[in-house]
Amino acid sequence: MNDLETAPQTFHDMLTLWLEAANKMLSEYMAKNFPSQQKSLTYEEGQKYVRIVKISANGSSRSAFVFINKETGEIFKPAGWKAPAKHARGNIRNLVRLDVGPYGAAYLK
Repeated sequence: MNDLETAPQTFHDMLTLWLEAANKMLSEYMAKNFPSQQKSLTYEEGQKYVRIVKISANGSSRSAFVFINKETGEIFKPAGWKAPAKHARGNIRNLVRLDVGPYGAAYLK
């Protein structure tokens, strides 16, 4: 099989793969640096953006992690709970680099 046959075909396929990779990165970071505090990522879908939400293990804490544009797959830092900041920080198509760290989207270069 070539790469085109195994590549995700829809936005939701790409989002699922990206979210799995981001959850793995976050889980490994938290286990190494804060073993008593586990967090995970989930998503909430809006009209134009998907909000990725970081949730504590007991569900008492929720924060906007990043926003993802549903048309382009671009990753944005949150400007707050409801809206993304202006400039894209990466894209979910880049599974090699993820363009996020344990605290959110990468800085502009």
